[in-house]
Amino acid sequence: MLPIIGHRGRRRVAAENTIRSFEAAANWGADGVEFDVRRTRDDELVVVHDATVDRTTTGDGRVDRLSLAEIQSLTTGDGETVPTLEQSLSAIGETALEIWIDLKDPDLVDDVVSAVTRHGLAERSVVFAGQKFADDIPRRAHDAGIRAGITIGPALAGRYGPADPFAVIETLDADALLVTAEAVTDALLREAIDGDVHTGLLVDC
Repeated sequence: MLPIIGHRGRRRVAAENTIRSFEAAANWGADGVEFDVRRTRDDELVVVHDATVDRTTTGDGRVDRLSLAEIQSLTTGDGETVPTLEQSLSAIGETALEIWIDLKDPDLVDDVVSAVTRHGLAERSVVFAGQKFADDIPRRAHDAGIRAGITIGPALAGRYGPADPFAVIETLDADALLVTAEAVTDALLREAIDGDVHTGLLVDC
């Protein structure tokens, strides 16, 4: 059975990348959640997709130019606040969800790996950088017993070209693949199984 991974939680019923969204995904029956991590001006890690808070909160400005206190003084459309990585891992740790963490800057990998390890969530976590993949992410993740992944989509354009994702996985020594419903095929799933590549289906739920 292909694990169903809620895209930024269950964002159809709760604000994306919030604790409520992650809890809603668990209650709905998702096997995991995907979320995004960025660094604030004061070096804290927060769970937010965009480079700015404009779209998802009542405020505006770049995440990396705002302090954690400034960001958490804002609210989402349904009154939630932007959670820190620590808050998110604590909440998800109370569930059985897999955790797929999209590093919006590959330089976050060591801090994210440390946080996942502290929470005892290494065995059910995957780290990846969907937009800026760094070759050494798999090694640094694997050293802590955490899977490293890639995504099928724009992340495979440019540097790696319109490549076979499994060739990219082999080149990078990654071991996980996050695929959208539009991109999944029977042939892809068979190759993932044959290659022992942990694969999740990313859905908007």
